[in-house]
Amino acid sequence: MLHSVLRATNKEIRRDIKDFVNNYHSYIKFADRPSRKLYWALFENNNMVGVFGLGSAFARPKPVMNFMEKHALKFNEVANNIVYCL
Repeated sequence: MLHSVLRATNKEIRRDIKDFVNNYHSYIKFADRPSRKLYWALFENNNMVGVFGLGSAFARPKPVMNFMEKHALKFNEVANNIVYCL
């Protein structure tokens, strides 16, 4: 069994990821969020079996900012899980 992870670096891969999420995610459609984001496609035997994406951290709601300040975290050290679909 061959497994691989491919980062979305072009329009074709992003389109395939969008189609996968729209076909298999149970409660939300793909949305192109206005932030810095990275997407990966998960493959098994050359078939896409999953997708996950990370986006920029955010300061709202206020408890998030409080947590980050308390633990001395910077925004470039934290990612927000924006999609996970298997």
